[in-house]
Amino acid sequence: MTEETKNTPAEKKISPLTVILWIVVAVLLFLLWNKKEKENAVRPERAQTASVPVVDVAPLTAQKTTIDKNYIGYVTPVHSVSVRPFISGFVENIRVENGQTVQAGDLMMTLEQSQYRAQTDEARAALSGARATLENAETYLARVQNAGNQAVSQSEHDKAAAAFLTAKASVARAEAALNAAQVLYGYTIIRAPISGRIGTVRPSKGAYVSPSASSLLEIVQMSPVYVVFSLPDKEFSALAAENGVSELLKGRRISLRLSDGKSYPLTGGFAYADNSADKATGSVAVYALFDNPQSVLVPNSYVDVIVSTTYDDGVLIDQESIDLTPEGKKIRVANSRFIRTEPVEEIAAVGTKYLVKNTFEQGDYLVKSISGKIIENHPFKLNIISENKE
Repeated sequence: MTEETKNTPAEKKISPLTVILWIVVAVLLFLLWNKKEKENAVRPERAQTASVPVVDVAPLTAQKTTIDKNYIGYVTPVHSVSVRPFISGFVENIRVENGQTVQAGDLMMTLEQSQYRAQTDEARAALSGARATLENAETYLARVQNAGNQAVSQSEHDKAAAAFLTAKASVARAEAALNAAQVLYGYTIIRAPISGRIGTVRPSKGAYVSPSASSLLEIVQMSPVYVVFSLPDKEFSALAAENGVSELLKGRRISLRLSDGKSYPLTGGFAYADNSADKATGSVAVYALFDNPQSVLVPNSYVDVIVSTTYDDGVLIDQESIDLTPEGKKIRVANSRFIRTEPVEEIAAVGTKYLVKNTFEQGDYLVKSISGKIIENHPFKLNIISENKE
């Protein structure tokens, strides 16, 4: 063997196992590279999607809403009469009982009549005498006039005429006296001046009564009755400007809740409002008229007055969605194109919501929240999360 042959390295053999390992490594590297390429291809789309702001909105839906306002009121009769005698005398007969219901014109009581009957008879007799005197004077005057001036002197003629006129005046006085006596006699009969219910009948039979003494009894009209409640002057002025004072509660339902918590079955109607405000409370008394056929509403009792107003075109909005600004109340409104700030006109508070006038356009939504930053002229996504209903 030569020296040249000794310095040449021997050839090495590659085992099958080494080949397999290299193939596996190559496949894994390819799979990792392919996955990374796919992720790089998807990432721009995800980044673009995440950059679009999402606006949570609720529909601004007009709906029919009834608003109830409660007031404290009291019942008062339309008519009540304290019955007193016009003349003095002894009670002769009582025809009514405590708590009885009477109709106008019903006989309730009579006073002793003999004195006033005698005065009437005396006045009637005096009238008869005066008429007889007048008839005699009239006959004499006619005789004097027919006799002529030569048979009767002028002074006699004048005397006859004066006697006639005096007799005529006497008849007039006697007629007036009879009328007065008859009026006094009529006052011995006491009738109900109005229909209603009697309270306590105070005198008893044989009691002496007079105009200066306490009333005999009181009659209260039970149906219809007034229910009186007070409106704050600001609210009164707003209603008066809307409907006029004569139709202050036009279009509103007036109902009652009794002291036991039950609802009164009949509704009432606006009658009238007082002509001045109470200085102490700054409110105006309003009178509503209610039928009371069963006498459930007792005069001077307290009730809750409920004035209900129905709005056909109002929108309910959560109070938390309304911003208070120096210019007034405002909300954020969104449509498919842009977001804007919109002033709202409050009608009334309803629980945790405000009822506002429907001044919105079709396709408007109430903005509840915004995820991301809104950039002008850039797209955003509307996410309708709830119906804006009570």
